[in-house]
Amino acid sequence: ISDSFQTIERPGGITAVGSMVFDRARGEMTWKVLQDGPHILASNFKEGQLGWISGLLGTGKTATGCSIMEQWIDMGNRAMSNIKTAMEDSFAYVRDAKAMLLEIADVLDAPLPDYWIMVFDELYVSGWSKAEASTRKNKDLDGVARVIRKLGGNLIVIDQREASVPTTIQELATSRYYCHRVGGGVLTVDLRGPYRYFKTKIEDFPLTNLEFETKDFAFFPTTEAVDFDGLYQALAKVEPASFPKAIRQFLHGG
Repeated sequence: ISDSFQTIERPGGITAVGSMVFDRARGEMTWKVLQDGPHILASNFKEGQLGWISGLLGTGKTATGCSIMEQWIDMGNRAMSNIKTAMEDSFAYVRDAKAMLLEIADVLDAPLPDYWIMVFDELYVSGWSKAEASTRKNKDLDGVARVIRKLGGNLIVIDQREASVPTTIQELATSRYYCHRVGGGVLTVDLRGPYRYFKTKIEDFPLTNLEFETKDFAFFPTTEAVDFDGLYQALAKVEPASFPKAIRQFLHGG
């Protein structure tokens, strides 16, 4: 049965129109989806997809990002992030844009996993004004998003303020998460794609098993270290098989 439908009847010869709307956010449906798809947070990412996580300080944004990577790795894929991990053999920790691109080149050199994802813990603009965040950050991260999508990867951005997330990511994101409770465990999941128009609030969602280190104020240089617009133009001139070589040549000045 569709989410909403209308019926037309003729009781006593008079035409009547009735409408029924089904609530897709019922608790029983929530758990059915979770049971059918245990990797619900990571299920929408395959190739060239964007997502974003927001919420106040201490509500579990970074932990949710790690939960996505944990599910992603469990599905047999590769993950990298500027969230510093305290565990070995988990996701690849990248400290800046250059290290991220070199890691991506290594992934593309040996593409045994079908998919890869970059989880970008993006708290460093919390000290900027709203106007500065909406201009400089958009410019910086738009370039990152374009390059990662060009390379066939997926990108998730984590930020405290929804308004600070670049409009490109807000408009194109297939997955959206909002963390509510300090200490984590309560989040709203809003998906587009395999679970089309699935949106619900999940309480007591299990926290990640990945051990990570986090700060209240993180920093991850982007265009200060790499000209992403120039890199995108360089990638547009070569075939996908030559992407790793093109990345390395661009970073080392040709």
